[in-house]
Amino acid sequence: MENLKKIKIMKKQYLQLIFTATIFLFVPALQAQTVVPGSLPGELSVSPTGAAVYTIPIELPEGRGGMTPQLSLQYNSSAGDGILGKGWGLSGWSYISRVAESQYYDGTVGSVDFINDGYALDGMRLINIPNSNIYRTEIDEVSRITANGFGKDERRSNTYFVVETKSGYKKYYGATDGSASRQFYGIYDAHPVRWHLDKVVDLSGNMILYYYERDPNYGEIYLRKIEYSKNDAAGAINSQFYTVEFEYKNITNNAFHLSTFLSHGENAYRYDVRKRLIAINVKYGTSDLIRKYFIDYTTGGVHGNEYLSEVKLVSGDESICYNPTTFVWNYNIADDAAAKQILIEDNIPFPGYPKLKITADVNGDGRADIIEASPGGNTLKALINNGQNNVTVYELDNFSPTKLLSGDFDGDGKDEILAENASGQVGLYKLYTHGFVKIGSYLTGTISFVGDFDGDGFYDVITKEGEMRKYCAGSSNIYNLLNISNRKTLEGVGNFEYRLGYFTGSSRMGIMKRDGYTLTHYIVIPNSETTYSLLPTFSFSFSIAPYLYDFGDFNGDGKDDLIALYWDGSDYTTEIHYSYGNGFTSIGYNMSYNAYWGNNYRLIDLNNDGFSDIVFISDGSVLN
Repeated sequence: MENLKKIKIMKKQYLQLIFTATIFLFVPALQAQTVVPGSLPGELSVSPTGAAVYTIPIELPEGRGGMTPQLSLQYNSSAGDGILGKGWGLSGWSYISRVAESQYYDGTVGSVDFINDGYALDGMRLINIPNSNIYRTEIDEVSRITANGFGKDERRSNTYFVVETKSGYKKYYGATDGSASRQFYGIYDAHPVRWHLDKVVDLSGNMILYYYERDPNYGEIYLRKIEYSKNDAAGAINSQFYTVEFEYKNITNNAFHLSTFLSHGENAYRYDVRKRLIAINVKYGTSDLIRKYFIDYTTGGVHGNEYLSEVKLVSGDESICYNPTTFVWNYNIADDAAAKQILIEDNIPFPGYPKLKITADVNGDGRADIIEASPGGNTLKALINNGQNNVTVYELDNFSPTKLLSGDFDGDGKDEILAENASGQVGLYKLYTHGFVKIGSYLTGTISFVGDFDGDGFYDVITKEGEMRKYCAGSSNIYNLLNISNRKTLEGVGNFEYRLGYFTGSSRMGIMKRDGYTLTHYIVIPNSETTYSLLPTFSFSFSIAPYLYDFGDFNGDGKDDLIALYWDGSDYTTEIHYSYGNGFTSIGYNMSYNAYWGNNYRLIDLNNDGFSDIVFISDGSVLN
C-alpha cells in the first residue's frame, strides 16, 4: 500500500462557541446558586499557522511583586488529544522535552532514543552554543538556557535546566526536590523524556512553585498544584500565599488512553495520558476557596470519545454562578454511508477496475487530485480537483502505464508523477502553469519504491534496472532525479516482500522486509559516492503466521504500527503491535474485532483524528 496516499474524505471535527445567557448546568453537589449576568472572558484568534484559537483565561489573584501564574484553557483547531480532550490544552504548563535529531539542526536524521537527542522548550527547538552546556531558542528570545548535570551523551539522575530571561526571571525545569517534575517511565528515572517547569523566581526572590502527580508505571505526569506569592529569601515569611489546585478523573475506557512509545536501547519506553482535567480550584492558602472552574465533557463522534462541552465559574462559597461558556461540536459521522455510496456509484467506478488510479496533489493547493490510466490503453490523465463539482483534465502522455506512483521529488510542495509501462519504461511528469511536462527521456527499468529514505524533505526513487537496484536521491532540481549521474547502486535488496513506512519516529522512511515469520527494518545509507546499501536496525517475529499484515499509525504518535489479522481455523482476530522506534511491542493489543477485513481494504485516517482507520469492502458492495 506504499503508493496509496492518505485521503481525508471527511470534514474535520470542529466546535461552535455558545455563550449561554440563561441556562447553566445543575450540579447536585452544590447549593442553590444565583446566576449573574455576563459570561466568562474569552478571546478568539488565528495562530500564525492559520489554526483557530480560543482562549479562556483563568482569573487569579495577583501575587507578591506581580508574580502571578498565567494560566488559560486554550482550544487550537490543529491540536490533538490530551488532558482536556480533542483540541484543548492547559496553557501555562511548560516543559522542556526531548526531540528527534534532524538534518537541519543536527546534521543527521534520528529519532528520540535517549542518545544525542535534541531538546525543545514548549515545542521551540533549542540550539546548543558550541563547546558549552548553554542553549538558546531557535527564534532567539534572549534567554540563557543552561543544562545542568549532563552532557548530551551522559545519563544521570539529577538532570535539570535553568532558563534565565532578559527580564531577570529564573525558571527551573526538573530541578526542585519534591516537585516530581521529571517525567520518566518505569525504572528509567535517570532518563527523563520531559523536564517540567517547577519554579519561577524574580530578582526580588518572589517565586511560583509547581507540583506534579507522577505515575512511572505508565510514564504519566499531571500538574497537581501551583503555589505563589511566596519568597525564596532565607527567613522570608511565606504563611500568606495562593494555591491553584487541579482535579482530574480517570478515563475509564482504555481505548481512549493516549500512549506514545519511544526506543530505549532494545526496550520500549512509553508515556501515557489516562486522565481528564475536570476542575481548577483557586484558594487563599490551602483551604479558603476563592473561586472554582468546573470543566464538563460530552461524548460524541464515531467512537464516543469525550469532548469538552462546558466551562463554568462559581464563587468560593458556591453561592454565585457565572454564565457558563458552552461548546457544541460538529462531529465526523461515519454512518451516513448512503450518501457516500451514491457519490461513489454515480461518479467514480469503484473499486475502479480496469483503470489505475492514485491520488496526488500535483498543483500544491492542498486538495487531492486523481491520476488515472487504463492498462493497455494509451492515455495517462490527471483530473485536477478544483474544490467544487468540476475538474480540469490534463493528458500527460500516450504511454499505456501499468503502475503509477507519486511524490514531491523537488521539495516545492507539489507532487510529481512516475508512470511505468509493460515495456519497461518509466516516465516522470510535472505540472507547470500551462500543463504537464515530461521530465527528461524515458528510463529503462521499473519502479521499486518511492519515499524520503534519507529524511532530507525530498522524495527519492528506488528503481530496478536489469538485476541492479538504483537509488535516485531527490533534490531541488527535478531534471536531475532520473539522470544517469544520480542513479547510484543500491546493495542488499533481495527477492523478498517489502513494505514502506515511518517506523522510527524520524523523517526518514524505512523499508520493512518479510522473510517467513520475521520482519526486519532497514534504512538506506550511503557507502561511498557511488553506492548505497540497506542497513538493518531491528527485527520482529510473529509467534504464528498472520493471515495478513500491514502498517498504520494507530495511536497517533507519528510512528507506523504493525496490524495483523490472524485466523485460527474458526475465528479471526486483529492485533496491533505498537512501534516504539526500535521495534514493535511484543504483546499485541487485541482490537476485539473478530471479523474478516482483508478484502479490498485500505488503512487511512478516515475521520481526520490523527489515527489510522481500516476501510474495507465486505460482501462485494458494502463499505465498512
